[in-house]
Amino acid sequence: MYVKIRKKTLVIFSILAALTVLGLCAGLLAMDVIRKNERTEYQAQTAATWRQSVAELSEALSDLETDLQKGLYSSGDYQTVSWAARVFAEAGAARTALEALPVYELRLQATETFLNQVGEFTLEMARKQLRGETLTDGEEQSLKNLAARSQELADEVLTVSERIADENPGYEEMQKLLLPSEEGEDKTEFESLEEIFAGDDPLTYDGEHS
Repeated sequence: MYVKIRKKTLVIFSILAALTVLGLCAGLLAMDVIRKNERTEYQAQTAATWRQSVAELSEALSDLETDLQKGLYSSGDYQTVSWAARVFAEAGAARTALEALPVYELRLQATETFLNQVGEFTLEMARKQLRGETLTDGEEQSLKNLAARSQELADEVLTVSERIADENPGYEEMQKLLLPSEEGEDKTEFESLEEIFAGDDPLTYDGEHS
């Protein structure tokens, strides 16, 4: 009788132990699935945010380029103030959209300098005109150069934005676009933006980013 009870108890304990192990394994598998789902969801949301930021950057640069071109022919105090305010705001919007992307490793110093300077320089030129001062030939040429560079920059980013809109790339594809290229590889489209400003003379004016 004692032996039968002992065997029965051992069987019960064995079954309970097996169920416990199975439960732990199932729990671990469930946690792993949850973590994978969370990671997949996070990556999908991050990729969507990056795609949106590229679209916003393209839109801001397009508006900036349009207003810079119009500003070359503006006249009158109201038009000058309105033009300078729009350019300053659009440059800020483009800078915000660029900063929302993980491009810090791409070393886009020239692109960032352009976005920092274009709004400031335009405001400074507007202030000068409102004071009744005439822009120098060099300052007028600088405005034309800024307009030309903004057009080139807007065109390049628009090409990237349209491709992203067509292909709707996921997290890994967006990450590849926004990370530095490997040694020996062609530059990424974002890295190539720096070439737009290669050889440009420094822009000197009375401003924080001069």
